[in-house]
Order: sequence, then structure tokens, then C-alpha cells
Amino acid sequence: MPSASCAVTVIATTPDFPNLPAGMTLVSDVTFDAPGKLPPSGSFDPNTRWQRVSGPIDIGSGAAVGCPSGPYGDTVLRGKFALNFNNGVGVAPFSMDMQFGSTATTVYREVYYKLWLCYQSGWMTQTDSIQSGRGHKFAWWQMTANSVKKGNHFWAAYDFTPPTIDHRFQFVTQPAGGSTMTGRTYRAGTNGNILPDGAWHQLELYTNVGSPGATGTMQAWLDQVLVLNRTNIEITPADMTAAPGYRGIKWNPTWSAQNCPQTQYISIARWAVYIKA
Repeated sequence: MPSASCAVTVIATTPDFPNLPAGMTLVSDVTFDAPGKLPPSGSFDPNTRWQRVSGPIDIGSGAAVGCPSGPYGDTVLRGKFALNFNNGVGVAPFSMDMQFGSTATTVYREVYYKLWLCYQSGWMTQTDSIQSGRGHKFAWWQMTANSVKKGNHFWAAYDFTPPTIDHRFQFVTQPAGGSTMTGRTYRAGTNGNILPDGAWHQLELYTNVGSPGATGTMQAWLDQVLVLNRTNIEITPADMTAAPGYRGIKWNPTWSAQNCPQTQYISIARWAVYIKA
């Protein structure tokens, strides 16, 4: 069984999920292989739990936007970065999110998700020294609010050392909320480097919020290889009084305060999410 202070136990229930932690419950598993599977705008789909919040997201040909035929065919979910997009630091051109429970206050201590993702061939990242590599953020983890404490955490793959192209997995904790930029960054080694290379990759991410203070656990796999494994870290703020746990996730790939150099796309073929109270 997974715990807050040790590595998770896994069960190979299907070839697609060899690293799925034991005892977790499927909340959503969507293969975006038909136009009718596009999440609705402005309301959560009762079956998939996803909704589109803003911006250009559609379902169409991956080949038409620089990705080879995906693991489930050529039809995929596509998020668009338009030429010259620039709405300021930390703003995404598009966003969609998922609510795990029936209400926005229902929380879960453990979350695992796996997605099949492709950055188009010829993807261009930012070059400025402040926000280099942004645009590679996979999801925000939305924790129940506790006064001003938001537990604003995210998984990402970006680098702050231009001109290198280094997009290693990172898990960033911001216990005091996103605007403060306080917290810790836990970064994978070079085997966790997911270059935007026009190829399909399998990304798996697991988080256990632990107890208030430094008892959380997080793990990441790239193409079924464990690339990041941290235990006893502060995921839940030490002074949090509300029940610790996540209420949802958001795909919110922010861009820098710099014009996007070309029209370019991130595509997703499938996204599965599991939770545990």
C-alpha cells in the first residue's frame, strides 16, 4: 500500500499501467480519438470529469500539427499556442481542468495520472533568462484552500538555464500559493529529460499529500522508467487546518512574457486519472 513516507507499492493490472499504485480508484480515462470526446466548455462532463476553461483546444489530426500517428490513431486532443501569443508571465493560451469529487471541496490524498503526450516537431521554447522553457507545464494540483494557503503545486518540464534545451521533470511545491513563488523544486536527473521532439511519450505522475509538514511523497515515470522519487517532502502546508488533499487538476501550460515565435501545438492521445481518499 502507498504511504506518505515510503515508495509506493505497484500492481501491474494492465500493460498500460505497470506503475499504478495499489488500492486506487479510476476517476477518468479518456482516449481523445473522436471529436465527440472534446470536453465541454464551462461545465464538467459527468463521465470524464473534464471541462474546457479557455482558449484554443480541439480534437483533430496529430499529423497536421507535427506529431506522428499516436498510440490510438491520428485523432488526438490538441492545444494551440498561436504565433505572437503573449498575455504576460504565467498566462496560458488555453486551459482545461478536472474536479475529482462531486463538489469543489471534496479532496483526495493520493493522485496518480498517466498521459500520452507529444510536443510537435520543431517546437520552439522561450529564450529569455527569467521564464526559459515555460510552456511545458502539465498540470496544477488544486488543494483545498486554508485561509490564504492554496497548496499551489504543479508538475512541469522546463529549465531556467538558457540557451540549453533541458526539459527535465520537476515537481514544484508552493505551499503559500502560486503568486508567492515560495517552496521547493524537485527535479529529475538527465534520464527525465523530455525534449519536445515530435514523438509520443508516456508520462506518469503520482503524489501523496501526506500530513501537514514534510511527509509527502511524489514520483514520476517517463516512458515507464522511474525518473523522480522523493519522500518526506512538504506538500501539505505545515500550518494547514483543513483536511489535506487535492480536489482536482488543471492543464494550464503557461507561457512567458515573450511573443510565441510560431504557431505550435501540444497533443494528448489519452489521459487516465486515479485517486484515493
